[in-house]
Amino acid sequence: MELWANASIDLNGVGSVTNLGVGGTTTTYWLSMLEIIKTYNPSTLFIDMGTNDLPMGASAQVIKNNYSLFINQIQEQMPDLVVVIIGIHKCPMRDQYKTSIDEIDSYLSSLATASANIKFIDTANLFLDSENQYINGYFADGLHLNRGAYKLIRDLIRDQLSLPPIDDTIVGYDIASGDFTKNDNSYVASSAYSILVNNSDTFINDGSFIAVNLQATSFSDNGLIFGLSTNNQTYFWESGVSYYFYFISINGDLVLSKIVDGTYSELTKISISAYQLANQYSLKVVWNGKTIDGYLNDNKLISYKDLNRLTGESYGIRANGQGTIYSQIAKGVAI
Repeated sequence: MELWANASIDLNGVGSVTNLGVGGTTTTYWLSMLEIIKTYNPSTLFIDMGTNDLPMGASAQVIKNNYSLFINQIQEQMPDLVVVIIGIHKCPMRDQYKTSIDEIDSYLSSLATASANIKFIDTANLFLDSENQYINGYFADGLHLNRGAYKLIRDLIRDQLSLPPIDDTIVGYDIASGDFTKNDNSYVASSAYSILVNNSDTFINDGSFIAVNLQATSFSDNGLIFGLSTNNQTYFWESGVSYYFYFISINGDLVLSKIVDGTYSELTKISISAYQLANQYSLKVVWNGKTIDGYLNDNKLISYKDLNRLTGESYGIRANGQGTIYSQIAKGVAI
């Protein structure tokens, strides 16, 4: 839970929120932290542990025993405390432990059934589709959740605790990966690896342009996407989809790249003279037939002819870096 940066906002309504999460820790570690937890005198305690035990060799039974010890001790010492157990979710990097995860989560659910002060949030299959395949766009690295994933868990928690839902939809756009927030006329990537797709308009190779002002807060790859085909996926990053990515890179280069069914390739790039991280830059793409012209601050710096051009018509923005600010997203006809 250490990476749940928006926990205090997402859990609004349960009182003051302190995130004590520590990455890489196990159930044994948290048994040793009970006295420290008590010093915060919480009214509600959210627990998300056990994921790291499995690759370290702990059996499902050991994890269940540690949970039992933790819950029993904390309830003995704080009998009025409400304990919210966030179940272990399946993820690509823990795929071989699916059976153990089901066993552990079943046990955790039984703890909630036996006590009015224990709530269980079932997340085991939250990131799997109907065919038991992982849904793209929820994991930054196959293990750690991104903002979009935490929003799903947030919604489950708020429903379980009878808290009012949070509506943070962005009119005219779909969040395909990570998360964005809208501030007046700008869109801010509130997590890394985020994609925002226009759901009310298209962009085709008829000489039109799309443009955006961009300001990064970290050295990362951020820019425009277009020619997007999602293959009916709602959430995605690169796997299984196709699009062009025109962006300012982590190295301060202006890059045009292409993702074809999940395979990334760089088409062309040019170094940006005197690139400064804190500066705002204007990106523009003109797409005419097979030719893609890329602009930076109204200067055409890239021209590339793609003989095997993509045919998707969706477009949007992609931020590899958290905190990247996009403003004045525009589409029009190039003069």
